[in-house]
Amino acid sequence: ARDNFKRWNDALQTKNPKTVASLYSNSELSFLPTVSPEHIKKIDSTQEYFEAFVLKNPFGTITDDSVTVVDNGNGYLHSGMYTFELGEGEDRAPVEARFSYMWKKF
Repeated sequence: ARDNFKRWNDALQTKNPKTVASLYSNSELSFLPTVSPEHIKKIDSTQEYFEAFVLKNPFGTITDDSVTVVDNGNGYLHSGMYTFELGEGEDRAPVEARFSYMWKKF
């Protein structure tokens, strides 16, 4: 679970919204972004969200988490709390948020 989070966080560091969006399923997509009131259900909306989010120079750190294995090990629910550092230089500020990821093997 933490390896997948690292892959996702590393994708954010590329500042390429397509790279980040490529980690999301093209079907069965549904997520509530960390710093947006939107409920995203389409891959196009995923990329649009990350176009704005990567401009905030995000870097996430998990502060508390748990993992529940599902579907005989073919997936898992990873949920908890993380802190994102957002912004530039002295204006950089932490944002604490909850997360829930459903990871599924394809």
